[in-house]
Amino acid sequence: MRSVFVYLLYTFSSDVCGVSPPAGKEVMLQARDFETASLSEIKALLKKHEAFESDLAAHQDRVEQIAAIAQELNELDYYDSPSVNARCQNICDQWDALGALTQKRSEALQVQ
Repeated sequence: MRSVFVYLLYTFSSDVCGVSPPAGKEVMLQARDFETASLSEIKALLKKHEAFESDLAAHQDRVEQIAAIAQELNELDYYDSPSVNARCQNICDQWDALGALTQKRSEALQVQ
């Protein structure tokens, strides 16, 4: 049983370290740079945004894996589950906020 905890905690810690939302992307996602952009600039912004959305989707699997590991630790009655749950919730909240900003920018770019 101890080896299961060690493995899950190692995996959880490794995934948590590698899944932090990209720094500074919130500012980029909230930028209104498209409002004064030409059509060719908007097309370039849209292409850049689509690449970002693709990258975000690729990371979503890791966020889901973190949540699954946290759930498994809960089911095994890991003594420090509250700490694991708090870290997991923080990551999920950050990625949800980033996803909402991404969706909002995508919609704004489509309108232009």
